[in-house]
Amino acid sequence: MKKYLPVIVILSASIFLAGCQLIPKPEENKTSASVDFGPMPSEVEGENPQESTDSAVIRDFFNLINEKRIPEAIGMLSGEANPDQASTQSWGVNFNSIKNVTVKSIDEWDKNSWTDDKEIYKVVLDITLETGNLSYGWYNGENTRWLEIVKDLQLNLWQINTIGTGP
Repeated sequence: MKKYLPVIVILSASIFLAGCQLIPKPEENKTSASVDFGPMPSEVEGENPQESTDSAVIRDFFNLINEKRIPEAIGMLSGEANPDQASTQSWGVNFNSIKNVTVKSIDEWDKNSWTDDKEIYKVVLDITLETGNLSYGWYNGENTRWLEIVKDLQLNLWQINTIGTGP
């Protein structure tokens, strides 16, 4: 037994450390929104130059999901849409169930209810789900969703606040 003790200790430590993740210490006065992930898909030359910056956030959001950049897509959700770690995990599972998503159209919705920091859009998506996964509210083919985006006034960023199957 003594001869196996060092092996058991090393294996136990390896298993424990495999589940750990190094998290860098945040710098003062910085937020996660200040992280630079490079150009968003709508910033690439030739991508819908006439599209408003407000609705471009929706296209960027779904492009990130399509590119399997799920943590970045989740980072575009408002604090109301993603208030805690359990929500983050749930969104991750939901978005990972999507194999491919294409934004077919983004239309302004109920413009009379818009404010300086809230807008609603009707979005038509073409979705292909991963084989064998549960749908998590998505269907293969055309999906229509209403997205409310809100502006974080402190960060001056538009964020996805709600994703609904109806207005």
